[in-house]
Amino acid sequence: MARQPRPTTGFTLIELLVVISIIALLMGIILPALGGAREAGRATACTSNLRQMGIGWEATMADHHRVIPRTVYYQLIGDDWYDLLGESLFGQLRKGGRGAWMECPTRSGEGEVLYQAGRMFSYAVNSRWRPGTGWGANEGRSWDHVRSPDQYLWFAEPAILPSGNVPLAKAYFGIRADDNWGLGQPHDEQCNVAYADGHVARLAVGEQAPDADVQGVPLWLFDR
Repeated sequence: MARQPRPTTGFTLIELLVVISIIALLMGIILPALGGAREAGRATACTSNLRQMGIGWEATMADHHRVIPRTVYYQLIGDDWYDLLGESLFGQLRKGGRGAWMECPTRSGEGEVLYQAGRMFSYAVNSRWRPGTGWGANEGRSWDHVRSPDQYLWFAEPAILPSGNVPLAKAYFGIRADDNWGLGQPHDEQCNVAYADGHVARLAVGEQAPDADVQGVPLWLFDR
């Protein structure tokens, strides 16, 4: 009696195409979710940096008679806000160190440098004080004279601006309207910020109330 042919056990071309299509569909769903989870982790690490900076700032104020140091004019003489902050809590900046607290993980590798300082840094300080005063008006003021510490924006992530072949991040914000007052939006068009009382939040810069002082500076930048 003739042998019966064995049934084939392989996949047909149509079955293979269906499987490949399903895998591609699943990858399209999973990969963006993984990317979003990674960014959420980086944003959380960034807020942790800002909390450390808030703790360090209190130590800085205790060490320097609670007087706000230079926030705008950088002369590399060791008494700018970032020098004193680093010295008080971390002992890094004066030695040219680059601790993780200085860098937002989302921006790692962007090559941002401090304005006029040539140092790697992902955060900036507020240069505004009270409505009607100019930028840099908070220098030399007493930290104890902050009226609304829970509303006074102090540390934030600066905008990255082109400067020749170098992306530039100023170490202060609140200067110009044409760059969101110097605030960046690295986390889904939002910015991590720390207030004078030490609490950290995420700010949608473009959604802030447009109320401004007589100079056109938005009131949410000031200590009111």
